[in-house]
Amino acid sequence: MAPVLGFSRGARPLLDGQGLGPTIRAMTREFTQARIDSLEAIIVAYEGAILALGTAGVQSYKLDTGQTVQTVTRADLSQLRAALDGLLNQHAVLTARLGGCGAPVLVRPVW
Repeated sequence: MAPVLGFSRGARPLLDGQGLGPTIRAMTREFTQARIDSLEAIIVAYEGAILALGTAGVQSYKLDTGQTVQTVTRADLSQLRAALDGLLNQHAVLTARLGGCGAPVLVRPVW
């Protein structure tokens, strides 16, 4: 057996010619779900900051995403909204992949 994707002779190839093997697909689903869960926590944090800063009398807010803690102000609202839009788009992409809409496709050259 010739080396496949850096595996030595006799090693089982990562790709089986039919796409990803069942073990790799399961790991991909678990990884994607973990990313979605992480994104949801960050989205909730951003929504809380935007809501709090939109309330009368609140000038600053401590945004804790679980990864970082930063103080944001009303002046940051447009940046927060843009970041939230990006997070929501990323969430939509990952959710579509998890549902099978972004299944990997094996593409081979025609020559």
